[in-house]
Amino acid sequence: MGKNSIAVFTLIAAILLFGLNACKKAEPSYDDAQELLPDSYEYSEDATVDSLSESDPAMAEKQALSDLKQFTYSWTDSKEIPPVIVIVDDFGYAGGSLLQGFADLPQEVVFAILPDLPYTAKSAQIAAETGRDAIIHIPMEAAKARTSPGERYLKTGQDEQTVKDMLDAFITQIPNAIAANNHMGSTATSNRELMTTVLNHLNDRGLYFIDSVTTGSTVGYNLAHTLGYKSIRRNLFLDVPDNTDATIAQRISDLGRFKGRQEPVVIITHCHNQSKLDALKKFLKQIDEMGVKLTSLSRYYGSLALAANH
Repeated sequence: MGKNSIAVFTLIAAILLFGLNACKKAEPSYDDAQELLPDSYEYSEDATVDSLSESDPAMAEKQALSDLKQFTYSWTDSKEIPPVIVIVDDFGYAGGSLLQGFADLPQEVVFAILPDLPYTAKSAQIAAETGRDAIIHIPMEAAKARTSPGERYLKTGQDEQTVKDMLDAFITQIPNAIAANNHMGSTATSNRELMTTVLNHLNDRGLYFIDSVTTGSTVGYNLAHTLGYKSIRRNLFLDVPDNTDATIAQRISDLGRFKGRQEPVVIITHCHNQSKLDALKKFLKQIDEMGVKLTSLSRYYGSLALAANH
């Protein structure tokens, strides 16, 4: 074999070796402004803000699903905006300084953590270390998503034991979780049979359910109350349709719709990148200057338990 042939062979071998190494599955190290899953949340036009009228309980009553009792909020004549609960979805992908940046937010900010991901355990650990509430961000079947909900996810047609086993596996990964909400899930949360199994098992495991309201046809929140379980639902998405200053300003304005409501305003955003973290910081700074208080899930549920005992 001539020198030229040897050189060519060596070059080809090096290229093949590089390609094989590049294809190996390595632990991702998402950080800072890197996009994680830009399409990993799901919403419909009727779910961008709460699909049930917040300012008119009578209207909310008319929009109730025919087979479920509608559970409306409690209203007073106060001009005060109620406390805000902020839930940040999709932890499990983010690591490094991006994860640390969210960990540096006020303690009341909730981490919603996806199972089966490289930073699932780390996110749960940091939530515990910073004294904040962690919840399980349960992957669920979706009708409109452009990406899969996850390696494992709850879907219609699964038998009861499969659903329970999957939930138990998720709980094991995030043992400090006090509640769960749905990741995607427009199809799953609209299915009463599936959600009955989910809600009953979460309750058996001592977890509350938070309805992310990714579709106006969700039965999660109402069904939880029908079954006698405490539940809350998402009222606003902070980063939908985007996280621009204009959207943040609109969400600040949206808070005015909740004046006089006794229950907290539940706001969901995502941890996909640095720009979303920066937008959340802006939002928190502005509501603090307005005198609007942050509260935690555990504090709110604790107050409900205290009220029930009196």
